[in-house]
Amino acid sequence: MHSPSPEEARLVADRSAGRLGDLGAGVEIVAATPGDHPEALALLAQTQQAQLAEDFQSRLDEPGYSPADRLLIRRRGQLVGHVRSSRHIAWFSGQRIPVGRIDDLALLPEYAAAGYDDALLATAEESAAREGALVLTAFAADAAPFRRRGWSRVRGQGHTRARTRAVLAHLDALQEHRRRRRRAEAEVRAWRLVDLDAIEQIFARMAPATWGALLRSPETWRWLAGRKVHDAILLALQGGRRNGGDDVADDLPTPPEQVVGYAVLRDSQVIEMFTDPARPAAATALLAQACRDAIDRGHHFVSLHTPADDPLHELIVTAGGGWAAHPAEGQWMTKLAAPDRWVDRMYPVLRERAVAAGIDRPAEIAMRVGDAVRALVLTRRSARLEHRNADESSPFPCSAVTEQDLLLGNLSLSRGLHDRLLPELAPETARLVAGLLPARQFWQSPWELLRL
Repeated sequence: MHSPSPEEARLVADRSAGRLGDLGAGVEIVAATPGDHPEALALLAQTQQAQLAEDFQSRLDEPGYSPADRLLIRRRGQLVGHVRSSRHIAWFSGQRIPVGRIDDLALLPEYAAAGYDDALLATAEESAAREGALVLTAFAADAAPFRRRGWSRVRGQGHTRARTRAVLAHLDALQEHRRRRRRAEAEVRAWRLVDLDAIEQIFARMAPATWGALLRSPETWRWLAGRKVHDAILLALQGGRRNGGDDVADDLPTPPEQVVGYAVLRDSQVIEMFTDPARPAAATALLAQACRDAIDRGHHFVSLHTPADDPLHELIVTAGGGWAAHPAEGQWMTKLAAPDRWVDRMYPVLRERAVAAGIDRPAEIAMRVGDAVRALVLTRRSARLEHRNADESSPFPCSAVTEQDLLLGNLSLSRGLHDRLLPELAPETARLVAGLLPARQFWQSPWELLRL
C-alpha cells in the first residue's frame, strides 16, 4: 500500500481545510464557504464600483451553484481577491462539450502589482480542468491577466445597432411585400409563465447548431425567467391567434407547435432570439415588435446581440445601422483547457468537415510551437493530437495562442495570413487548414450575464 509523501499529505490537509494554494508571506488561496459571501460581495462592489447586492443574492440561487466555486485570496486574513469558476455544458456544432466559465475576477487595486490575479486565475483554470472542462470562457472586464495566462481574445464579437424608426420602416416594407405575395406572417405577443416549456423547446432545437451556447436545464430556465433581469419576452406564433382566439384562458399554455420563435428584450436591446429557420417571418416580426417597444420606452436605437451569422444583422445594416464595437464592460476570452481531449471529442465535426471539403483520410496538420511539434491527425475512426519530433513531419511554425485559435475555430486561414500569424503554407497544408479548421463565430447569450 502506497504511503503518502509529506508533500502529498500536506496537499490533502490543505484541500480538506479549503486551502488551494500558499503564496507565502501570509497569502493563501482558499475555497469560499457560505460565511464568506458578505465579504465577497463587499469586495466585488468596491472593485466594480456598483451596487451588486440584489444581483449577488440572485446568483446564489443559480442551479448548480456552490460557495466553493468562489476562490478567494486572503492576505493575513484580509480578503484581497476573488474569482468564480462555474461548470457548464456548451454546444459546439451539435457536440456537447464540458466548459468552465470564469467570472468576477477581482483584486483590490493596492495589490495589482503583486501578481495575485495571475495566481488566482491559474488556480481557477486548474480547478475547472480537474472537474472535466475542455474549454474555458470568460467575459473579462480586464483582459490583461487572461492574456498573460495564454487566453485568446474571441474574434468577431459585437452587435448591430440602428435607429429604431429606420429599422421599423425597413421591416414594414418587407411585411408589405410578404402580404402582397400572400406569405404567412407571424403574430407576436408577450409570453406567460405557462409558455416556458415552448420557449425551452425552441432553444433546445436551435442552440445545438451554435458555437458555444450553454445548455440549459429546466431549472436554469426557471432561474433565468424568475430573475426578471429582462424587460420582456416575446413569442412569435404561426398560423393566426393562439388556439383560435383571445378567449382562451390565460392559464392554458400555447401549444408548442404554434410557437415558432421568441425574443428576450432588455431596454432597447434584443439580447437573445431564436426562431424556426423555416419561418423567416417570425424573426422579422419579433424585431419589429422590439422596435415598437423601444419607441414606447423612449429609446431611439435598437441593438441586436444574436450570433454573428444571424441574417437580421445584415437587415439592420441595410436599414442604416452598423456593427458596434465590443461593449466597454468587457471582452470575451477563451482558452483550451485540454487540447488533446477537445480534438478527440470534436471527431464527428472534423469528419463532417473532411467529407464536405473532399479531404481524404487519414490527414494531418502539423504545427510547431517553440520546440514542441503537435499534429492534428484525422483517421477514419478517430481524431487525435499527437506529439511529434520535428523530423517526423513538416510542421509550420506558429505561437501557442495561434495554435489554440485554429483548433477552437477562432481564426480563419485568411485572417491568420493577413495578420502574419501564420507563414505562407504549402497548397495542400493550406487546403487542410481551410477545410478542417474553419473559423466559427463563438456566441454565448448575454442573458446570463445581465445584472439586476
